[in-house]
Amino acid sequence: MTGITPYPPFGQHKMLLSGLYFEDMECMVESSYDLAAICAEDPDVLGFIDFTNWGAFAGASQQHPHSQRKSLTFAPDPRQEQEMNWCREVWRRYGHHPFDMLAEEELEQGSRVIHCQDVFIASAFAPTCPDEVIVFPRYPLANVLQTTSHDRRTIICPVLGVFPALFFYRGITDLNIAVHMAPFRQMEEARSYYRWHMHIYPRRPRLPSDRAGAEIGFELNVIDTLPENSAAVIRDWYRQGPREESLARLSNWRA
Repeated sequence: MTGITPYPPFGQHKMLLSGLYFEDMECMVESSYDLAAICAEDPDVLGFIDFTNWGAFAGASQQHPHSQRKSLTFAPDPRQEQEMNWCREVWRRYGHHPFDMLAEEELEQGSRVIHCQDVFIASAFAPTCPDEVIVFPRYPLANVLQTTSHDRRTIICPVLGVFPALFFYRGITDLNIAVHMAPFRQMEEARSYYRWHMHIYPRRPRLPSDRAGAEIGFELNVIDTLPENSAAVIRDWYRQGPREESLARLSNWRA
């Protein structure tokens, strides 16, 4: 496994989510594409891990926003391999793409969906942390290398509303962004059952930490915020923009 830490894409080391602009996200995705293309040329590289840390409580040694990318050479990432195996099994069993099934079920239920056009954005049904958001394109892309520059712009533009909404309405200042994609050798076949997707994991700048005894000891996630409530708040930002009565207050955040 080899890794690289790009200090761009976030120009001037922006510290607040409210300062995030399209150019910042575009640089993040374009640098991911460029590095993945280089890694894919190496026959020893199996796959590519892509994530971004924002803030000191994101658990990184660098407090300012930065992205980290790693190439996998000897073995796939265990969690991602498990995720892909599960998606493949669902596809074989039901004959339908698991991510399309997820979008259809969430749209039918409705309360967790934030945005749904070319890109599906929703609060995670079974979140691993409060206010977790999942993002994926509605068309079959399993790896960033299968995208065009137009695809990448189409994916990123709708995501921009999530970050100021989390900052202003939920009081979130720190988060991790994890991007999952199929290994290079499997990415064409994986179009039928897997999808390039993004997890946005907010981190709380207070104690107790996101993961405590139950999470660590039993691999269970104890969540104190319903995903339906989180989605409703973020949808308000998409529909109406900033509203004074919806702003997160310190007293509410500590409650």
